[in-house]
Amino acid sequence: GRPDNAPLIPGAIGEFGVGMKRALFKIGRYFEVTSNTFSDHFSIRQDVDDWEAVKDEEPNSWNFQFAESGSNPEPSKTGTTIVVRKLHSYAIEEFVNLNFASRLVKELKESHAESLAAGLQITVNTISVHGESAALLQSEGLKPIRKELALNIAGKDISARMLAGLGEPKLLDAGWYIYCNGRLIERAEKTEKTGWNSAIDGDKTPKPHWQFRRFRGYLFFESQSPDVLPWNTTKTGLDTEAPAYRQVKSEMASSLGQVISFLNELDSESTDPGLLTALVDGAAMKQLSELEPNPSFFYDLAAASQPRAKEVRISYTRDQDIFDKVRSRLGVRNKREVGERTFDYYVESEDLNE
Repeated sequence: GRPDNAPLIPGAIGEFGVGMKRALFKIGRYFEVTSNTFSDHFSIRQDVDDWEAVKDEEPNSWNFQFAESGSNPEPSKTGTTIVVRKLHSYAIEEFVNLNFASRLVKELKESHAESLAAGLQITVNTISVHGESAALLQSEGLKPIRKELALNIAGKDISARMLAGLGEPKLLDAGWYIYCNGRLIERAEKTEKTGWNSAIDGDKTPKPHWQFRRFRGYLFFESQSPDVLPWNTTKTGLDTEAPAYRQVKSEMASSLGQVISFLNELDSESTDPGLLTALVDGAAMKQLSELEPNPSFFYDLAAASQPRAKEVRISYTRDQDIFDKVRSRLGVRNKREVGERTFDYYVESEDLNE
């Protein structure tokens, strides 16, 4: 746990720590932790069976003794290494499953998309995990919702950022995405928990089905006090009774209703293609960070009748190592940006815009 006098950590995930002890005990019965800063060093080696066998004057004590501590003799070598042995049988079964690594990569990519986009580097079995930045459709005639909300719970400040609009037509990915201090706690959530198939402030929202497959909603909570964020105790899901969530739920319902109204009109167009379809087809995906503040979902049918340049999708594969070098040199975060920047570079260098 964290001492009472420890300074607050900006954007912390846990109020007391990151849940490492919980994870280690779930994986096995023996663990080693070795950590080095530029100046300090410590290591812990703990056999859980031996630890449990020792009679403790304080049964609730979770203190572990250092095996080694002091100055780091090799300042060039920094970092933390964790080794777990005497694995539980269920942990072994998981680790030998051929799908485990791919499932782990997928979960890391989704749960830590914000941190990966900000520069966090994660590898699984030497394979780099690359987060895909969330995006919504936008054009002059079609603008998603983006609003900032300031909350105060028990004297503690929370900032909430809400975005809602249209994404790719995939029902599996439709719904609300909710983050607390950068961690994804709900993905593509489309139940009563986030206002679907329920009545809020007199407005009734429908069940999620095929015609709403483009709906995407994003809600980001940030606070220096993680204890007031609306997540459960394991930081893996939404606490719907949390005051912070209750304060924004009506705003969510309003945003959801506005986008659903548009999608209902889109679905009921009598001509093919209709003006709304043309409006959607003419919009481009914009990363959430590129979207400007906009209090309500906006669309302008007049913009749909304007001629637009025909677009094509380009797809190709390249070696991962050289891709990582190009991405780093360009200073961008994902594959789409790399493709767009390298294509634009060629167009500019050959004066093809003339």
